[in-house]
Amino acid sequence: MSGAPPAARRPCFTGEAKNSLPPPARAPQGHPDTPTTLLARRVGGKRKGKHGGPRRLDVGRGVVAGEAAHAAASLQPQPDLSVLPFFAPCANWALQHRRTMMLGLASAVHRAHARENAVRAGFDDNETIFGRILQGQVPAEIIYEDELVLAFLDINPASTLHAQIIPKQRIRNADALTSADIPLLDHMVRVAGQIAAANDVADFDAARCNGTLSLGFHLPPFRTVDHLHMHYIWPMEKRSCIARIKHPHPDVFWKISPETAKLNALARNQSSRES
Repeated sequence: MSGAPPAARRPCFTGEAKNSLPPPARAPQGHPDTPTTLLARRVGGKRKGKHGGPRRLDVGRGVVAGEAAHAAASLQPQPDLSVLPFFAPCANWALQHRRTMMLGLASAVHRAHARENAVRAGFDDNETIFGRILQGQVPAEIIYEDELVLAFLDINPASTLHAQIIPKQRIRNADALTSADIPLLDHMVRVAGQIAAANDVADFDAARCNGTLSLGFHLPPFRTVDHLHMHYIWPMEKRSCIARIKHPHPDVFWKISPETAKLNALARNQSSRES
């Protein structure tokens, strides 16, 4: 045995030695067996020798050709992986609630307590989809009704129980609320409390404070119906990935709570007085 020093080990990407094999010998630049020449000789799926005949490949040349292919692939545009942390919560939600996604979010129990819509007079001037529901022209699953408001299940539920609570009076949106509408707004919140009590929510106020239950009004860009409607969503932890963006908790610039809507209405009233 000679006392020659061992060949230098080739480090892997973690900085640790991966194996004890020496690095492959590389052909000098311009040599007919350089990586670019090896790749260029691939014609019709066959490799040709220097003079057009079939060429013999040995292990060393195969390694060089493989490294050339790897180097060529490394020059291709790589995907931007910096966005993966944003989609991670969506992936986690999908794994945890895949059965819910397959079976549908709306609970059959809540649908069993709902009744069919009925014809009502006095709403012919309301051309919105909610106006047509008030008229009884569009089917809806009604879960509460009195002389001031109507509550029905959302057609695209964000969680187990997703309802819309709307006033029968035509108010276009939360930005159109005034101080005169505050009693109606308080009544809508009380109705939400009655719906919660009928659906096994032990403490309505506590559920709202801890984010389990949400009440809110959409602002642009998520406001799609020009008739005031308050979303009732419970439980919030079962929202889909997209619903977590559309129906966040707490307030954001595109969705506000009834309390924020009330403060905004008072502020608008104060501004109108000062002007």
